[in-house]
Amino acid sequence: MKKISFATLLAVILYFFVAVSAATATLIASDSTDIWKTAQTYSKDFAVPGQYNNVSLNLYAKGDYGIFTTEWIKFSIDGVLLADWTFSTPDITVETHKRYYDYAMIGTVAIPDNLFAGMTGDNRLQVSWVNGPNVNPYNQSYLGGQDFVSWSLQGNPAPVPEPATLFLFGTGLIGMAAGFRRGRKKS
Repeated sequence: MKKISFATLLAVILYFFVAVSAATATLIASDSTDIWKTAQTYSKDFAVPGQYNNVSLNLYAKGDYGIFTTEWIKFSIDGVLLADWTFSTPDITVETHKRYYDYAMIGTVAIPDNLFAGMTGDNRLQVSWVNGPNVNPYNQSYLGGQDFVSWSLQGNPAPVPEPATLFLFGTGLIGMAAGFRRGRKKS
């Protein structure tokens, strides 16, 4: 029977430990609000459990965001302006649902880790958006249907060292190493 070296076994265990603890994108907060009045504003507090890295804001604004310069949306978190979009903003997708009345502006904004960490120091987020003075609610089906703003924040949970887990893992490795040494001395 072929023996597995201690180094190989250790590498496999460490690989498994890292693979299991690898972070995946998590929904941090989201909301969708109908546009029901001209120049509508929105503000809401959200609890944020824990810290996150690689956070992105996904924004979908459907409504009267046409060709006029006063038809825009501004999206902020904790007073930091993250999106200032008009019909002609580069790097966003604009869909025409009903010319002159109904467009959708769709895009993603990456939030730097240090900025997001500063925003969530109190484990809360103040999310707000405001529509321009000429963004009107055209909610009739022949004008494109219900207008709304939908957004979500996604990110990877920041790794949190857990001393007890690391201690148990380390003592287990030491125990395995001792067992391998005893096994080698007997052979």
